Amino acid sequence: MKKNFRVFSILTTLLLLASSFASFANHDALLAEEAYLRIEKEMQTQQVISSESKNEIELFMDLQATTPEVLKEKGYSDKEIKEIKALDIEKEFKKELMRRSKLDKKALKAKGYSDEQISQIQSLTGEEPLAELLALAATVTCSNSLKHHTYDSSKNKTYFAINFSWSWNYEPAITSKDVIGLGWNSNFVMDNAGNTDYNKHYKKYVHTANENNTTHSTSSLSEVNINTTEDKFDVAYLRSGSMDYDYYYCKSGNGTISLSETGKITEAKCAFQYGHDTYGFTPSVSAPWGLSFTISHAEATYKPSSIVSSQKSF
Repeated sequence: MKKNFRVFSILTTLLLLASSFASFANHDALLAEEAYLRIEKEMQTQQVISSESKNEIELFMDLQATTPEVLKEKGYSDKEIKEIKALDIEKEFKKELMRRSKLDKKALKAKGYSDEQISQIQSLTGEEPLAELLALAATVTCSNSLKHHTYDSSKNKTYFAINFSWSWNYEPAITSKDVIGLGWNSNFVMDNAGNTDYNKHYKKYVHTANENNTTHSTSSLSEVNINTTEDKFDVAYLRSGSMDYDYYYCKSGNGTISLSETGKITEAKCAFQYGHDTYGFTPSVSAPWGLSFTISHAEATYKPSSIVSSQKSF
């Protein structure tokens, strides 16, 4: 009897712990969603600089056309260069589109396609030329905007903050690990100035079978090298295996980076980039650091057409 009671007690404790962990996870997701929506709304009222780049397939094809010498300069090893040159990106892209052609309309809606595109996807034969399919490849839109550039005489500090955001129009055909990076000028350092929502990357995930099933997560940002920060993340989220189609994909993200420097800093600048990997490498920010930072091991790099630049007379 005592043994049975002990087993029951242990099971009850484990269930309570599991419930607590789930509750904490849900609470964190709700906080991330609130911050994400707040920044999204704020950026709608600010002057935003946006740009769209080539889609993910065109950019990988550009990478394949790059000479081995230039690829080595970008940080790729001889083995990686050989693998890049050997990959049949057209075959891989068509294979993914044919898999998607078997999905129902609701699942394709969740991936971001319009009704017209869904009809096109569901009628694919696999014999279509790549040029006809490029419009179905995903593209990222990146934006950034000035939040504030102020001087606090009581602390003799200049504060500089920008909002940034990115969003896929469709789920990428090949999901691996992506990265965002930000770099800035002068001797600014990361400083949330007492606001716990600052210097974080908020991400929105959409379930691949239901666009109304979403969740959010938060990553803290810290300086990874001189005047530079990054966040690496999996595009496919809660995926149990490569053939498991019941998962979330990271559709968009945003955040506020907050910086400070002692004294009156009249010129402040910050650059934002998004690096997308389609091959399985792990992209990361790299030298030169600061405003001119680059992203290595990313087949596609997206960024707004201009950096955020502010000049003030304090």
